[in-house]
Amino acid sequence: MKFTIVHPSDKRFRNQAIKMLENPDIMKWVLQGALSYEQAIAELKRWEKHWETYGFGNYFALDRQGKELLGFIKTYRSDRSPFINIGYALDQPYWGHGWGTELAKTALGIGFLELKEPQLVGFARCQNHASRRILEKVGFHKVQYCLIENRDYCLYQISQANYLQRLEISAMNYTPITR
Repeated sequence: MKFTIVHPSDKRFRNQAIKMLENPDIMKWVLQGALSYEQAIAELKRWEKHWETYGFGNYFALDRQGKELLGFIKTYRSDRSPFINIGYALDQPYWGHGWGTELAKTALGIGFLELKEPQLVGFARCQNHASRRILEKVGFHKVQYCLIENRDYCLYQISQANYLQRLEISAMNYTPITR
């Protein structure tokens, strides 16, 4: 599975992103739920401001051809944790095909390989078993339960050392294709 990531200021995908942010099925587990059109615009502006402030942030994840928005990859600072948070969201047609795991892996690569962070965290709603499974699949472990804005979350974390060890094991098990 391959996809492209682009900066959220790319206006070509703004309308698709707004539709995702307004969709109650997609946003059931993200932020405070589905956003109004005005709130979605404000959210995208916050993403751009985060980039201006920190030099990194959220991305649009696109299909191989770079034409359709698959979802979002989120790498961001938050007052919820001293560590960089990762997150992901997929548009409904892409659910259940492994794209969420790929987005989470990409967020880990950004956090650990590009930003050189010592630790990353991810928050998932406790009832969001699919997202919790993705975090666990890519190496996060659950640290605690917490209540944020009257919503129950599980806090997950992974260290850079653990991530790099998982990469080494994965590379050792790689078998090249011979022709």
